[in-house]
Amino acid sequence: MKKKPIWKRTLTLLFPLGLIGLLLWILFRHLDQLRAHPWSLSPPFLLTGVGVLFLGNIGLPFLWHQMLLQAGAKMSWKQALYAWAVSRTGRYIPGKVWVVVGRVALSRGVPKSLVLWTLGIETILDILAGGGLILLTAPAWKKALPYTISLPSLPVTLLLLALVLFLLSPRVMVPLIHRLSKTEFTGEMRTLHLLLWFLGFLLLWGARTGGHVLFLRGAGITLPWPVFAGVFAFSFLVGAITPIAPGGLGVRESGIAFLLSPLLGPGIASLAALLTRVAAVIVEILILGLAFILRKRQEALQ
Repeated sequence: MKKKPIWKRTLTLLFPLGLIGLLLWILFRHLDQLRAHPWSLSPPFLLTGVGVLFLGNIGLPFLWHQMLLQAGAKMSWKQALYAWAVSRTGRYIPGKVWVVVGRVALSRGVPKSLVLWTLGIETILDILAGGGLILLTAPAWKKALPYTISLPSLPVTLLLLALVLFLLSPRVMVPLIHRLSKTEFTGEMRTLHLLLWFLGFLLLWGARTGGHVLFLRGAGITLPWPVFAGVFAFSFLVGAITPIAPGGLGVRESGIAFLLSPLLGPGIASLAALLTRVAAVIVEILILGLAFILRKRQEALQ
């Protein structure tokens, strides 16, 4: 793999750190606002938030595993969890390819073309579900926040969704996969499966954003779920597509802080944004730990 120029690597490192530093600066600049806030730490809400966030994330490798099975690949759920969890840590390495490289390398025994196809379906459906959450919660967050954002109409949204599902369907993709890799498709995937997975991703988005709301409530920051869900989904997707933000670091937090500032104030909004990253990292470590434990037990039985 061609090495990036040093200026690009430096920018990729400094850009997210600069944004996090900016949030910390805003935080300390508004300490008076933080002191005036009626804080009430609630461990039950913190733990429940982590638990709901864990469930919202552990469902992602489960959906990917279902895609593999429907595509005709043979992989145990434990192996899929391990490949998903370990490769996901590549998000924090500069460059957007390490998740893909890791997923392919760790999916032993599965044709590369099927791994890439299912990973592509997973990514696209997850993005579409995040967009769907933004649209569903739009009435709430557009009313609560002083921003004018034009969203596509419902007919246009449904038409685009139908087009994407058709392009991802086996009718289109199977001949392409066979032509590019000579891999025989032995699965029974249907367009209906894509629609069901989309609904699954939408539910997981709801759980993830709900987990963050509960975690913030445990830290003493109360937010309506529909408002936070739209703000978080928008900021998450912007961070995901920003090429110089590994794991969306800095971009996601900046988006949350900026959008919630009129509602919470800049200091508390910045703290809330940083706490979402803390909660996310805790859950990622828990899932990674679970994946390693299950793998060790599976190896011990062999």
